Formats: sequence, C-alpha cells, structure tokens
Amino acid sequence: MSPEDAAPSGPDVRACIRSLQESLARDPSDRPARLELARRFLALAEELAGKGMEDPQRAACEEAVRAAEEALLLAPSDLEARRWLAEAYTALAASQGRCALDAEPAYRSALRAFEAIIRRRPYDPEPYRRFAWCSFWLGMARKERGQECRGQLMKAAEAQVQAMLLDPTYCIDKHMLRLFHSTLLLIEAKRDGRELPDSDDFHLAPGRVWRREVRRAPEDPDVRARLGIVQLSEAGPVGDPAAIRRALRTFAKVLQLDRRHFGALYATGIAYRLLGERRENRDRDSSRKFRPAVDALRRAARVQPGHPRVWVELGKAGLGFAKASRHANRRAGWACRIALAATRRALELDPEDSDTRFQLGQAHYQHGVWLQLSDRDPRTAFSESARVFADVMRRRPEDNQALWFHSVALEWFAKSVVARNQDAREPLLRAVRAWEALLERDPARFGGPDTLGELRFELAKAQGAAGDDAAESFTKALVLYRARVERDPTFSCFHDQLSAVSAAYGDWLAGHDEDPSGAYEAAIRALEDLRAERTHGRSMTLDCVCTLWTTLARWQAGRGLDARAAFAAAVDAQRRRVASGEGWAWRRTGLAAGLGELARWLHARGENPDEPAAEWQRILQELTNAESPSTSLGDAWVDRSGFDSMRGEDPQAAMDQAFGQYRSVLDRRPEDTYTRAALSEAHLRQAEFRRARGEDARDEFLAAVNECDQTMRQLERNARGLRRRMRRRRDLRRSSRRRPSPRRCWRNPRCGRCLPLSSAGRSRRGRTGRTPPASAGQRAPRTLRRAL
Repeated sequence: MSPEDAAPSGPDVRACIRSLQESLARDPSDRPARLELARRFLALAEELAGKGMEDPQRAACEEAVRAAEEALLLAPSDLEARRWLAEAYTALAASQGRCALDAEPAYRSALRAFEAIIRRRPYDPEPYRRFAWCSFWLGMARKERGQECRGQLMKAAEAQVQAMLLDPTYCIDKHMLRLFHSTLLLIEAKRDGRELPDSDDFHLAPGRVWRREVRRAPEDPDVRARLGIVQLSEAGPVGDPAAIRRALRTFAKVLQLDRRHFGALYATGIAYRLLGERRENRDRDSSRKFRPAVDALRRAARVQPGHPRVWVELGKAGLGFAKASRHANRRAGWACRIALAATRRALELDPEDSDTRFQLGQAHYQHGVWLQLSDRDPRTAFSESARVFADVMRRRPEDNQALWFHSVALEWFAKSVVARNQDAREPLLRAVRAWEALLERDPARFGGPDTLGELRFELAKAQGAAGDDAAESFTKALVLYRARVERDPTFSCFHDQLSAVSAAYGDWLAGHDEDPSGAYEAAIRALEDLRAERTHGRSMTLDCVCTLWTTLARWQAGRGLDARAAFAAAVDAQRRRVASGEGWAWRRTGLAAGLGELARWLHARGENPDEPAAEWQRILQELTNAESPSTSLGDAWVDRSGFDSMRGEDPQAAMDQAFGQYRSVLDRRPEDTYTRAALSEAHLRQAEFRRARGEDARDEFLAAVNECDQTMRQLERNARGLRRRMRRRRDLRRSSRRRPSPRRCWRNPRCGRCLPLSSAGRSRRGRTGRTPPASAGQRAPRTLRRAL
C-alpha cells in the first residue's frame, strides 16, 4: 500500500502537520514524529497534485524529503525511514518532471535509497518493484531530453524480473514486465529506424528481449535465468503447463552452466510446485510433481540458507506434496516434516511475516491430518495449529480465513479427544465457540451451520456422559438440525441425523427423570418423513421407529403411566415392517417380541393379555414350523416360557421348543459360541423353574455348567487363532512397510479415511435401532457364576 493511502486529506492534513511541527519544536529527537510528518507532507502533495497546484506540491515533497532525511539521521539503520525517504524522492522527481525541471538527481537519490533497502532485505519483492518503477520513469525522462535511456530501461526490466522471481504469482508484476520491455523494444525500433512492433504482441516483448540477450551472452547463467523467469511469467494465472515446461528447460540449461545458481534452483522449485498445483487430468498422482520441487528448493536453501523466501517456498512445496498424497504413506509424513521445518526456519528469519505464520498453521494442520490417516495421535498437531492461527488472528483480526482454519483445527482436536473416549467437554466447547464466532462474522460460510450442529450434538453427549446439564446443548443442536431439514427436505441423511439427535435427547431426559415424550415423538416424526423421502432403506427406518416407540413405552410403563398407545404404535410399526417383505423371519420374530412386551405389560396391570399372547404364540409356532432353526427363535421361546411362568402356566412346552432350536443350530455349527452360551442360559432358566416347583434341578444346573465350560474353551481356542492371524498380519505389514488401515470416518460410515464417532454417551441401539445382545464372552461367565 502506498504511504498516502492511510493518511487523511483536506484541512485535517494541514492541522496534523502543524501539530507535528509544534511537537518537533519541543522535542527535535522524536523520530516517529518526523516519519509521520513525512507521511503527512506526502499526503498533502498528492492532494495538491489532484488540484493542479504544482509549485505547492513540489514544496510539500521537498518538506517530506527533509523530514525523512532528519529521521534517518537520528537512526541510520532504520529501514522504515529509508523507505519513506525513497518514496519522498520519487514523489519529488515526479513533481519536478511535471514542471519541466531536471528530475534526474531526485530519481538517482530515490534509486540509491531503494538499493540500500534491497541490500538489507534481498528477499522482499516490494523494493525491487519500486526500484524498477523509478528506473523506468528515469529512463523516460532521459528519453524526453534526448539522452541515452536504454541502459536505465534494462535496469528496470532486470529489477522487475527479480521481483517476479521472489513472488511469481503477483499479477501486476506481469503487466509491468510487459510494459517495460515493450517500451524498450519501441525505443530501440525508433532509434534504429526499424518497423515498430505490433501493439497486439506486447505480451511477447519480454521473451524477445531476453532471447536476444541470451544470444549475445550464451554462457552467462544470470541472463538465461532471467529468460526462464520471463517464460515462467508467460504461464499466466491459469498456469499454462507448456510455458512452465519451457521455463524448466531453460533453468536446466542454467544449472548446466552453474550447478549452484540460486535463481535457477529457486525458480525450478516454484515451477514444479505450480505444475503440481495445476493437477492435470492425465496425472494419476499429482504428488510426483512436488518431489522435484522440494529437491530443488532444498538445494537452493543450501546455497543461501539465510534467504527467507526460499524457506517459505520450500514450506509451500512440502505442504502441497502432503496434500497431494492420496494415502497415509510415509512420503506424506516426510513432506509434512519438511513443510514444518522450512516454515519454522522462515519465521525465524522474518518473525513479523504474518503470511509465513499462516502457512505454519496450515503445515501443522496438514501434519495432523496425516497423523489421523496413519492411525496415530493427531491431537498435538491440531492443538498447535489452533494456537498458531490464534496468533495470526491477533495480528490480523479481520482475517476470516485464519478464523476458519482456527475453528477447523479446534474441531478436529475435539474429535480426536472424543475418538479416544476421553473427557471432551472443554475441547468441544472451544470448537463450538470458534464456529459460532465464524458464523457470526461470515453467515454464508459453506458447511458452517452443519458443522456447528454436529459439534453441539457431540458436546451434548459428552455433557450427558459426565453428568452435566446437557439440555441447552441438545436444544441448540436440534434447532440447527431442524434448519438443515428445512433447508433441504429431500436429503434423507438430514432426517436420519435429526432423529438421532432427538432420540439421544429423549434418552438423556429419561435418564434424568424428565418426560422424554416430546423428544421421542419428534424423532419418530423425522423418521416417518425420512421414510416418505427415501427410495431405499425404508425397513431400516422402521427399525428405528419401532425401537423409539418401544423405548417410550418402557419408560411410561416404568413410571406407572398408561403406555397402551406407545405399545400399540410399536406393534403397528412392527406389522408395517413385516409387510415390507424384507427379512421376513427376522421381522416376524421382532413382531412377536413386541406383542410379548404388550402382553407382559397388560398382565402386570391386571388386564387380560389373552389376545396379544395368543398372537405371540401363533407367530412363534408358525416360525418354528416354517423356518430353519435359529438362535433368535430359541431366545424368543425362552422369553415366552418366562411369560407362561409369570401367568402360572407350565413353561415346559416353550422351553422344549427353545432347546430344540439351540440343539439344531449346534448340530450344524458346533463351534457357535453364542448359541452354546444361550443354551447354557436356557438350562439355567429350566433349573430355576424346576426349583420353584420343588423338583430336583441338579441335572439342569450341571448341564448349564457344562455348556458354559465348553463355551469358554471354544472362546479360548478362537482367541488363540485370532492372535496367530494378527501376528501374521503384523509380520506382513512390517515386511511391506505399510501402516495399518485408517480409521473410519466420523461423518460417513462408508468412508475409511477419518476418525470414528465417539461411543461415549451414545445410545447402544445403533443405526438399525436394535439393542445388540451380550456377546458369548460376556454371557458364559455370568451364567456359570449363577449356575454354580
């Protein structure tokens, strides 16, 4: 930004100048005041130039020069004072040129000041740009006086090429480069009496000039390097690969002449990085373009280790390499480490560069992503990324992109904590606050409300698991999820997520002795809407509806409320599920279980349960006659025996049916530990029935102990086999030097590249709505203890 942009205009400038002059009269050694006075005089000069007042403008420029020189005398090593002195001389030369005065001494003074800045900061492209601009206008002034100007215009072109080398993506540099070189060709054509070049081909002028210079000095590596930079500038903003490859061929010739040519090495790295970022469709792996970029920039850093720009570019190349790597492989980890080390070194050399600090935050974030994909702990990387971006936001408070990266880093740090089943309340709360601040500043940020809703839901589950009040978090999460459904009601995933949040809220309310009816009914409505929108998976949605109605009915029954409507709705959903025709036997078993729940509730209230009990018996008998034996059907008959015993009837018939199902399954699969554990529980139930009738139950207890013993022996054999297989897999991984497969995604269960959701505070129903039964390893010891 020019020094006049930040200064006020009109009477405020003059009043400020008078105030500064009075202050300097009291304290002549106040260097900041002298610099501020130079800025104000330059602002006044710009204002007077706009009004056509040439003499007062020139006087204001002279005063600005005087103030800057006095400030430089107080601190000769101050780069800021020298920069303002150069700007003041440039403005003075421009005003003298408009008055037809000799402006060459002022231009020479400005050029000397810019050269002093370049010697102190050779890695900063801005002094080269200002030097090129001053040289160009000095050359034009010499041309108007009929003096030799080609040498000065060539200096302008060389300085502009050097600025482009340091910052190849700055578009204005390309236009200035074409302006300087086309002017040079035009002046040479007029001087030699040749035909003037076509104005439509002005963009080809830089290449023509430097190809001619290469022909004049074919062994000079500096001249060839400038030709390569000009060819690199011809790639344009879209990154024309043909122009980039021409530049790479030129840089290769420069390196043949001088293996340690810094400019060629540096520009080669930039060119390969631009090719990698372009990602052509024919590239199966775009990361292969970044490897030569990293190698070239590392060589350039060995040539000039104190040059910050080469470390910045090396960090960019390493970051691009890490992003382009499609798998969590060792190359991506190596690139992340290169990016981190290079960016830290650049920040050590130039601690005030906020762009480099921003890049350091990105490098930490990408390192965290690689650690996550490699199934390692990414918490330190994400935490460090959030800290760096917080520092960037303190320096640039209005930078929304820094705030976004800060929010994303906090989000993934919190999810890493959640995935390890640790207390994630504080990290989730920090991430929620960061996303709220981002959405307040940028409401149209894509995906922001969705991410905030997911974080709110995770925070509510973490608070509920820790025993805190999670009502506010659940309520805000529900508001955000409802907004998602209203925004796109045809997207079935949104309905599914809304039902999950509502069901979790209902579970939390039920666990705190509050009425969860509203939350469960909201979840059921969302699932019914989801079923209407879906073209597939409707039976899975009905599973969730059945589970929610059953959970609500159990809660109402446990509190002594009238649960008839909820049980009836659950049975109705089970009937609709059976009518869908998918998994007929399994869904009929679920319908029988629902009727059994209703019958037991009616019997407990002293009402007549004959109608649901008869249908329950009929369905179980039909399944037994029509279907192949199964463990789930045996479990259903065991449940029926308990109901018969509760009513005072003989449960032996139901137990015989259960034993028949279990034994038939074990005849086909003797190694089925789950069925054998269920058989041991059935023997224990039979023994308890006999003992309640006063009969001898010793044989049944011994049978239960025997089945438990066989189950535990089979589990031990299975565990030994699993350990052998795991050892083989580990040996194969070590021999092939591969990392284990990454964890599953926390958003998409089908994605295998991200973190899983936390199991802390989550309902055990899962996606299908069925409560998973205890495993054989859990059932067998428990049954053995009871039997003994």
